[in-house]
Amino acid sequence: MRELQIKSAKRSSRIVTGAGFTVVTLFILSIIMTPTTELLSSGISANLVSELYREHRTSILSGMYVSSLTWGAVFLVFAGALSSWLSTENSEVSLYAWIGFGGALAESAAILLVCVFTNAATFAAGSAEPGTVLALHQAALLANNLSGFPTVVCVVAYTLAGREVGLFPGWLSVLCIVCVTFHAISSAGLAATELLSPVGPASLLAPFTMTIWVLGVSIIARRSCRSDI
Repeated sequence: MRELQIKSAKRSSRIVTGAGFTVVTLFILSIIMTPTTELLSSGISANLVSELYREHRTSILSGMYVSSLTWGAVFLVFAGALSSWLSTENSEVSLYAWIGFGGALAESAAILLVCVFTNAATFAAGSAEPGTVLALHQAALLANNLSGFPTVVCVVAYTLAGREVGLFPGWLSVLCIVCVTFHAISSAGLAATELLSPVGPASLLAPFTMTIWVLGVSIIARRSCRSDI
């Protein structure tokens, strides 16, 4: 029985490593593919938003496809394997791990909603009124902000589980705190301008902090794989 648990843990840590590094790579690729600088400007006009979506149609749709693949598929593989890896006979740790997976599911759904609104804005830019395109664009920004709540649940629960079983070092807790701080601020980002706006610094940087946390977990899982050889 113990031997089967060890084999399962090794397999799970390998999947965490592979899926985690894939998430990071695809995230960077989606950022490169999607020209977001002007679209993320505060106070942008409806006409300009519609024009930018029309002008960058192919790159935006391609970027959203990669983003959907990243957070709607690969990230869930990462999260499921991470829950399996962190689960032990300790029921409290298992609870933390699966709460983390619940947060990951909700986070994935919220990010897919961002992609849906962004794609809808892109398709609408060819025929709909600029005001409609702007509304869809703003809906995508707000969905991105509200993804902060499940992200906080996901990161905190997984970090607590990892600390409990002694797999996660202190520096990952620091990454957790940074990620939670940015996403907590981002979740409140419903103001019109400045820090708490959907295009404020916290909202724009929050996805990067989550990706860095995923990278940190992947590095730890990789080291665990190598130490088991």
